[in-house]
Amino acid sequence: MSGNEAFILVSERGWTRGLSTMLRSGLSRWFKTRMWWTQCLIWGGMVGGILAMLAFNPQAPTDEELLMLFSVFAGLFPAVGVIIIMQDALVGEKQEGTAAWVLSKPLTRPSFVISKIVSNSVGILLTMILVPGILAYMILSIHGARLNPLGFIEAMGIIFINHFYFLALTLMLGTFFNNRGPVI
Repeated sequence: MSGNEAFILVSERGWTRGLSTMLRSGLSRWFKTRMWWTQCLIWGGMVGGILAMLAFNPQAPTDEELLMLFSVFAGLFPAVGVIIIMQDALVGEKQEGTAAWVLSKPLTRPSFVISKIVSNSVGILLTMILVPGILAYMILSIHGARLNPLGFIEAMGIIFINHFYFLALTLMLGTFFNNRGPVI
């Protein structure tokens, strides 16, 4: 058995060269470690916990006020988490030297950046939007709110667009600067 049998021949050409490998690596960073579980606990606990404390309080706000509070908490706090996570995605790799090492391989720069955007978007969508959204929907339903499921999914889509903006902005600033200070 020779050492070359462990390598997989990749025949990607053009600007997508290396994209599938980097996507696999980026998604592994989220879902083959404890990161997804930790992020689900943090954001599900924070958004769901605050909403549950407010909803099951004897002086509970109305359903409209609870929905407004959900959108504020789900849109504001995780956005800060997105910025912190995305700083490490590019600036951290630049400082550690892994970005230069990876880009010396047969990988195009667009594939490198797109893999960061896609893998982190999927992770953020599932852990910071979907899990807290499901918890909020369950809490509001138990509280007695009559919610339109499609409208609630649309609202979570708008919250995701908010988080995606901060993801893309932080990634863009990470390409311009080499330190975390200007990026934050």
